[in-house]
Amino acid sequence: MLLEKGGGVKTTFISFDTHIDILSPYSFLNHGNYLKQFDFNGNKIQFIHLGTEAGKDVISKAEKKGIYVIPRNELVDKDRSISKVIKKIIEFSPQVIHFDIDCDVFSSKLFESVCFPPKKGVNPKIVEDIIRKITKNIDVKYNFSISEFNNKRIEDLRLLIEFINGITKE
Repeated sequence: MLLEKGGGVKTTFISFDTHIDILSPYSFLNHGNYLKQFDFNGNKIQFIHLGTEAGKDVISKAEKKGIYVIPRNELVDKDRSISKVIKKIIEFSPQVIHFDIDCDVFSSKLFESVCFPPKKGVNPKIVEDIIRKITKNIDVKYNFSISEFNNKRIEDLRLLIEFINGITKE
């Protein structure tokens, strides 16, 4: 089983999210819930959180739980950020990498349907580049999940198709 406590497949979770959901008392309401159950240092799970606009206190709390965090303002220097993330992943040597993209990581001008939009958001091209470089440099199985978009809003669907095409282009 992928998420069996203390065992399972050695997995890296890379979350692009403006909020560090697994630290929230409300995480039982969102996709961060299943991750909240794990002690990341004591299992075969590595958690990397990219793009948060959380304050230093929340980031410090996440890091104490074993979560590697790169805030939104540091993703602007994407080459340096990508190098840091790839180094962390290679050190961990996972069998699977799961990318979880919460659309609230992007500007609310792009995805108007997000519940708690960020102040600025991450440019989707930066996220595309990070994912593309990881998948080209680390040869493992990949999984993707995308959350917090309105599937009835044509603009959200168009942006997601454009985003996915950007990730998968050679």
